[in-house]
Amino acid sequence: MKAKEEDRLHNNDVYGVTLKHEDAENFYRTGLQKRTTVHEECYVECCSWEEVDEVYGNTAEGQNYWCTYVEWKQETGACPSSA
Repeated sequence: MKAKEEDRLHNNDVYGVTLKHEDAENFYRTGLQKRTTVHEECYVECCSWEEVDEVYGNTAEGQNYWCTYVEWKQETGACPSSA
């Protein structure tokens, strides 16, 4: 491996993972599709924490999404028989 390529990989290897551009795009699109699906599931069909957790995991982002969703349900009266 050439020195410049090693430096480039080292600088972009923040989390110990290096992906080709195409693989990175596919990874991003998959995450985006999952988030779109959970949004539709929650705001159209109503959802549970488990469905949000499947997409976001038990992360601050997932908890923030859940809190925002629960507030929306309370304010709008949507999903009266769901969790």
